[in-house]
Amino acid sequence: MDEAIKTEMATRLNELGGLLTLAARNVKIMHWNYHDKDFVSVHPWLDEVYDFLNDSIDEVYEEIRKGALPMAATYSAAIAAGAKDSALAEFDDKISYNNPETFHNVRGILDIIRYRLDSLSTFADEHKVWTVHEMSNGMLSKANQFYYFANESIMA
Repeated sequence: MDEAIKTEMATRLNELGGLLTLAARNVKIMHWNYHDKDFVSVHPWLDEVYDFLNDSIDEVYEEIRKGALPMAATYSAAIAAGAKDSALAEFDDKISYNNPETFHNVRGILDIIRYRLDSLSTFADEHKVWTVHEMSNGMLSKANQFYYFANESIMA
């Protein structure tokens, strides 16, 4: 991989890792602060979304390490990289979330993640970085499942 592609791949992976870190934090806040109907079903579903995001963080940073790419070294740096141009802000951990807000927020988070994953997958495909391409497509598939469930829950 030439140096310019390697640098761009590192930037994209670090931004995705940071975005996933911020998203996982936000989903966990909604999980802790969910107070509405359907608690028994929504609360564990938020755990599933969180677990997916958390596992994805690990996959992204493992891919960075395997490729010997530069990594955002701190939690704060990761969040800053993820929030860059993503329109995702840190959620307030003192706010309670109801059913419509929760599904709307999760859908919005996943929409941003899906866009980043699609962009990363395309870039990796164009430059024949097959491990990143496969990783991002796998994450995109799972993100789509959660996205469509959240979307359908809003419509219901």
